[in-house]
Amino acid sequence: MRLALLFEKEVNQLQLWILCLGIGIGMFMMDQDWDWYSNRLLDQIGVPLMYGGVR
Repeated sequence: MRLALLFEKEVNQLQLWILCLGIGIGMFMMDQDWDWYSNRLLDQIGVPLMYGGVR
């Protein structure tokens, strides 16, 4: 019985985390500065990867 209660609590926490993540991604996607974000992401990740690792 105690195990089931613990599991239920874990599932609820997971659902809450997924919900928060979903809201965060939704707000991120709806932001007008999407181009700025994607360019920044490219600068941070894409360019260093192309040139063989982060300096």
